[in-house]
Amino acid sequence: MKKLISILLIFTLALSSASAVFAEDDAFQGVEISFKIGDSTLTINGSPVEVETPYIAGEGTTLVPLRVITEAFGATVTWVDETKEIYLEYPDVSVVLQIGSTTAKVNSHTETLPVAPELSANGVTMVPLRFISETFGAIVGWDEATSSVTVVKEEESEGSTISAINDMPRIGDSYFGWSMNTPTSLFMSERDFDGTYTEFSDEDGGYICISIYEVDQDTTFEQRYNSQKESLSSLTLSLAEKDVDSLGRNTMHFKARSKEVYFDLYKIEDGSTVYDVVFITDASSASIPTYTALSESFSLSFGDTETTYDLSTVDEDGYRFFTDDDLKVSFKVPATLSQYDTNTTNSLYFSSYIEDDVSSLQFAVYSLSETGGALAMATEDRSVNALYANPEYVTVTNIFEYKDVNIGKNAYYFAVSSKGLPGGDEAAQEICFELGDYVYTVVINMPLGQSTVASEIMKSFTAEELDSESTGTILRNRVDRTTSFTSTAGSYSITVPSSWTQTSSGSNYNFYTNKLTYDMFSFSVNDSSGLTASDAKEYAEYVYKNRGDGRTSVQRPQLYTYGGKSYYTWIYYMDGTESGSRSYVTCALLIMNGKVFQFMLMQDAFYYNSGENEEFVSVLESLKVN
Repeated sequence: MKKLISILLIFTLALSSASAVFAEDDAFQGVEISFKIGDSTLTINGSPVEVETPYIAGEGTTLVPLRVITEAFGATVTWVDETKEIYLEYPDVSVVLQIGSTTAKVNSHTETLPVAPELSANGVTMVPLRFISETFGAIVGWDEATSSVTVVKEEESEGSTISAINDMPRIGDSYFGWSMNTPTSLFMSERDFDGTYTEFSDEDGGYICISIYEVDQDTTFEQRYNSQKESLSSLTLSLAEKDVDSLGRNTMHFKARSKEVYFDLYKIEDGSTVYDVVFITDASSASIPTYTALSESFSLSFGDTETTYDLSTVDEDGYRFFTDDDLKVSFKVPATLSQYDTNTTNSLYFSSYIEDDVSSLQFAVYSLSETGGALAMATEDRSVNALYANPEYVTVTNIFEYKDVNIGKNAYYFAVSSKGLPGGDEAAQEICFELGDYVYTVVINMPLGQSTVASEIMKSFTAEELDSESTGTILRNRVDRTTSFTSTAGSYSITVPSSWTQTSSGSNYNFYTNKLTYDMFSFSVNDSSGLTASDAKEYAEYVYKNRGDGRTSVQRPQLYTYGGKSYYTWIYYMDGTESGSRSYVTCALLIMNGKVFQFMLMQDAFYYNSGENEEFVSVLESLKVN
């Protein structure tokens, strides 16, 4: 259940799909970078190099001069002064960065950086070392004891493409049911863990990719066609057509070019799934006929493994096997789950790429000395879930010893399940255990009735003891629910529990988000335009009646006293058209000192009528005139 509140969810997820990068054809001599934070002399490929001193920004991100990347990897760089953009070109990889922006473009993907590139006081371009190095296929190491950074990319030999691919006339994915002619003149440059993105490239930067995703159910095919056509308005279109194939599937095909780029997109909608076949190459490339032939050979039919090389890693039970060498863990992952980047070194996150599918898998490891052990961790997480879960629909079990699978020691678990909530019934387990100097936690979320999935994952789970000297201390980023902070709007203030954070504000309003549930509430102060406290009921009724369409009443305005002040409070709910989820909205209105005070709490149904409501009441009670 994605709503199970494990402390794993406290970090901000950068939902850029993690991918496996395959080696390029050309021989490569390797990369080595080493230095200590605070030193201006770096060892780059065996030679000392004097540069602007690297430094740490944000939460542990090392920024280095762009020169370090270009000298170490031999990457070419282009600087666009007007937009402050940086274009890095490396075999099989094109990266676009922008000063001050945490959004980066890697080949055809958009990814999120932990820290934006910046200009130093001396005007030197500083970029995130780990992100670029790992994007270029290197391994980044950190020695906490000496504050040293190492970057290593081993020497690679020629002919590192998978030879078995070229031994067969076609290549495809049996799980997703597609195939095309084998791109013998290309190499596979990217393939996502879940198989929803596969890319083949040439040495000149051209590529063909197959992307698989869900249809936007809130739009018609005609709207999707027009939107795609509009997105190509900056190019010269040579083909824009839509059709229905012999099997009744909607298709669209676009060809476009600029002075530099040739673009071809063929899109097939098979039920709720979209298959995009895109190729992009230089406008004057002699390879355009080769790419065209590959695109035209694409079929939503796999064929057989005697003639088609199968890229799928899904086993007969519907799982992929995942291994993380750094965390020394291996386990099965349901085929419907994609891996997403958590921007942390101690956690893994998998979630369904299928719309409305609640399935997810989370894993993290923390220092035993910092957490107090597996039982303490499970107890802490269970208490948070019990506090925020809606008791009408949600059940949180006690903590039990975990005996289903022999993993580590001192293994415990608890479960959270919901039944009767809009959007479907869900269930989750959090399992905590100890191994060596660390505590591991696994959170498995599935639709209710799929408990065998959690069992299958845990039966496949293996972990090797981590070396505490090299791994170091891993702290748990807890949310503080014991303190509060003061927030103002005009000359008025409220006291807000620290489990909430202020996300936006104006001269007379503030918005807040719960760090654990991601629910929201707002606080605003406006002139009453002559209204007095005696008009509060009538005004509340007016606001209630004009709440808008699609809002179903739960409670009409009623008078409550909080902190000695009289509030009119009403409640309604809204149902989501996409996910079938339900959001409850609690409104509270007070007229005092010639001002109208309005509070609004918006909650997912999973958290409605829980400890979150009590926190909202405490805010109403805290209203003061400064």
